[in-house]
Amino acid sequence: MQFTFHALGQDNKAIYNLHDAVIGDQNLAIYNGILYKEEYTNTELVNVFYKNLNFFVGDLNYDQQSYYGQKLKLDTYNDQLLITPKNLANALLLVLDKSKVYWFTLDQETFYNADNLTESPKVTGYIKLLAKGDKGWVFKKSRKLRIIYRKDKKEALKYILKESFWVFKDNILIEVKGKQDLRDLYPLKKDLINQYFKENRLLYKNNKDQFYSRLFNLNINS
Repeated sequence: MQFTFHALGQDNKAIYNLHDAVIGDQNLAIYNGILYKEEYTNTELVNVFYKNLNFFVGDLNYDQQSYYGQKLKLDTYNDQLLITPKNLANALLLVLDKSKVYWFTLDQETFYNADNLTESPKVTGYIKLLAKGDKGWVFKKSRKLRIIYRKDKKEALKYILKESFWVFKDNILIEVKGKQDLRDLYPLKKDLINQYFKENRLLYKNNKDQFYSRLFNLNINS
């Protein structure tokens, strides 16, 4: 697999950026996607995007080539990664070919394409990495669902965020809905898992990202 991102240093980034500058940013393969069209107008309060309407400057691996300092957005309703040329002020927003995306970063968070991570995944599209280790990686899948309703005799819409958590172990992505799923995955860590859930009930209720990150960083992968 072409997940070389975490092994690359600043020197590697400088080399790739020099390469991009020489051939011209406008000629890069990542700017050959289809035009993105908004079905409904997005606002700060009601939008399809990850976190907010802003672009995030991030890196990505596309068609086995690394690109750095790109202007990216993630449409979490359509599960699409969007890009606009980083050196143009009013350029069009393009949809990247999902089959060619391996990983990317947004707001210092790393996402992988589940479709390229393993064969026949039970979860598809872009998933956020929460923690990784020799005994497993844990991911979060976020997807917005659109609800259209009537308000003051007019059509209105809202989005409901749906989240699920997945463990990548033995080259398989497995959904984790709670304590029992983890005990089935790590039978030798059963007592540790029971104790962790007991001591971190509030964290599990209020911040599952941090809950699973700590569990995999400090416990299961040790």
